[in-house]
Formats: sequence, C-alpha cells, structure tokens
Amino acid sequence: WEIEIQQEECSDEFTWLTQKKPSFNCIELQRSAAYLNWRYLQHPYVHHHILTARKAGELLGYLVFACHGQEVQISDWCAVEDNYRAVLTVLIGDLVCRLRNTGAMTLSAFLLHSDPRLSLFTQMGFWRRESSPLMVHWTGAQRPSTNDWLFMHGDRDI
Repeated sequence: WEIEIQQEECSDEFTWLTQKKPSFNCIELQRSAAYLNWRYLQHPYVHHHILTARKAGELLGYLVFACHGQEVQISDWCAVEDNYRAVLTVLIGDLVCRLRNTGAMTLSAFLLHSDPRLSLFTQMGFWRRESSPLMVHWTGAQRPSTNDWLFMHGDRDI
C-alpha cells in the first residue's frame, strides 16, 4: 500500500473511483473530484486532509478527516468495490498511527444506525455513541425509508 496525504486538489481519478465503489442501494450524494475539492479542500472554516490509498500508483480509496484540537472527525471515505473493507481498514489504521504523536484523543465517524458499513467500524474498535437528529428535505413523490440513506459527517451542514 502507498498511503499519503493528498497534496494538491483532487483530479479525475477521484471521480472514477466513485464509479468503482460498492453500491449499497442507498441514497447518497454523488461525489466527484470537483465536489471533494469544493466541500473539503476549499472549505472556508475547516481544514480537511485527504488520505489516499494506492497500489502501483492506482487510487483505490480515500479518507477525509479534520482535526479539531484533540478530536479528529472522519468526514468522508470511499474505496473500490473488490477491496472495500481492506482499503478502509488500511486507511483508518494508517490514520490512527499518524494521530498517535499529535495529541489527538478521539477519532470519530458519523454513521446512521442502518449504515451497512457500521459493522466494519465496530470490528475496527469504534464504539457506538449517542445519536443526534438528522433532518432531510425530500421533494420526491414517495419518501424513502430512513434505512435507504447513506450519510457521512461531511454531508451535514452544521
């Protein structure tokens, strides 16, 4: 694995990666290089970092995080379908190693109780914590079940 902090804006390889990620048959935002640059790298108040995972130079996944003093929040992540669990495990493991010497005390990831990735985070040692309300404005004719949504911390406007 080649794990690095992204040093420049995201390129089209990030857009292509989202087309190779697993489909959880859930409603989620369409991510692209332009979206990642706008939402995270050009954020006016929060300094986000993007950790990338590559093999032989090919982007296989990324993880977006932000540090707030001793608290670190995972805001977004994506990985290719065939290695989804392995890529995320490597990215989070690398992030934890990087954070050990920074004085960080917590690493958090926002997931809905119905998120299919929740079991992976539990297996990696994350604990379930208190919940917080989430409001979505839906203009479609038929409102989907709350189990159909796939949200990450970076999708929230707070």
